[in-house]
Amino acid sequence: MSHHKQVEASYPRLEISLDKIRHNTETLVRMCRRSGVRVAGVTKVFCGHPMIAGAMVAGGIDLIADSRIENLKRLRDLKLPKMLLRLPMISRVGEVVEYADLSLNSEIEAIRALSAAAGLKDRTHKVILMFDLGDLREGIFDQTEMLRTVEETLQLERIIVAGIGTNLTCYGGVIPTKDNLARLVELRRTIERRFDIELDIVSGGNSSSLHLVEEQTVPDGINQLRLGESIVLGRETAYGHQIIG
Repeated sequence: MSHHKQVEASYPRLEISLDKIRHNTETLVRMCRRSGVRVAGVTKVFCGHPMIAGAMVAGGIDLIADSRIENLKRLRDLKLPKMLLRLPMISRVGEVVEYADLSLNSEIEAIRALSAAAGLKDRTHKVILMFDLGDLREGIFDQTEMLRTVEETLQLERIIVAGIGTNLTCYGGVIPTKDNLARLVELRRTIERRFDIELDIVSGGNSSSLHLVEEQTVPDGINQLRLGESIVLGRETAYGHQIIG
């Protein structure tokens, strides 16, 4: 055995097949498109490694999503829009508007800070307002508060209300269903009527919402999912089964 082989075999290593990541991405993007759903590829599951993210981009994702600004910074050369998956920390809003095109939000103070930071950097920033459907992970809890937050956000300069979203099966273990996601679609209609605006994005959760896409029962109007685990490991996360293909 050559010295090189010995060394190669003597430490733990992770082999990542970029072809498989790309294939998984293509399969899921195709499946989601059938239901009118765009795919945000979640890169936090591999710390924003540019080559792996590149395989997702090649597979057809619509935007790149990560919970860490450091990871989005590493991916700034990839040309797709970037989404920050965590509620922005007020101390880091400058970096958020620099490296993320949009972010998930539920606190008006943070959105005000994003508005000020975007003004300083002479750019606009899009926000997705998060609504809690019972998982208690993050988000606004009732419709009245959501409408108030939309109203205040619309008055802020350099901030665009891009849509609404929810997070499920994360903390409280609430599984996405046709019924609870339909509430999100209904909320979108209420907001659009009340403020005479159009919301571009209704983000219906993560890989745990995929079973609805597989069964083609995802409510009409849910048009984005944030997929990481399903792309990297090939399984949905509500019931944990392997996805065909």
